[in-house]
Amino acid sequence: MLEGTLRKLLLIAEPIPYGVCRDRGQRFDPNTSQSAGWRAQVTQQYDAHRKQGTCKREDASQADSRIVREATEQE
Repeated sequence: MLEGTLRKLLLIAEPIPYGVCRDRGQRFDPNTSQSAGWRAQVTQQYDAHRKQGTCKREDASQADSRIVREATEQE
């Protein structure tokens, strides 16, 4: 974990394990749900996400723009 930071990672174990960044809402999936080390895999992905420096809480206008962009993206 990065020094001096609070961990804002929500871990969900059931029915399929995954983690969610509480600031950005990004989801982190382990390579396999059968692995006993899924928490370590998710935590490692989250730490890499935090290290990139792009994980900052959105203000309302940023959230609005992101929601509209994601809703209108071509799949």
